[in-house]
Amino acid sequence: MIAGAGTIWLALNPSVWKRRELKQQIAQLRTENDSLAARKAEMEHRRDALMKDPVALEREGRLMGLVRPGELPFVPSFAGPAEGRPADELQGSPWIGVGMCAILALLAISVAALFLGCLLEVRAG
Repeated sequence: MIAGAGTIWLALNPSVWKRRELKQQIAQLRTENDSLAARKAEMEHRRDALMKDPVALEREGRLMGLVRPGELPFVPSFAGPAEGRPADELQGSPWIGVGMCAILALLAISVAALFLGCLLEVRAG
């Protein structure tokens, strides 16, 4: 009878279930921590290898879209006369609109930077 009451008490006691859930969560977090530590070690190893090889470092940077100071990034054009179409046929090309949007965005950023620079200069002086 006492054993049956103890079993019922354990089954109905929320702290027992909460403890069980917390143990499962701790085990899951430890597993995740171990995998993240392994990933960190792998990335540190890769970083160290790249720091020893400047050619590989530059290649990785280029794959990420980075350029050296002073370089202009080259973006290939997929709709140009090189494909055998005359230039006037490109008028309705969606790539021209994308190019114009990019130019306008760069212009807006430049104007905003110039404006903020002037504001900071006025406030500092």
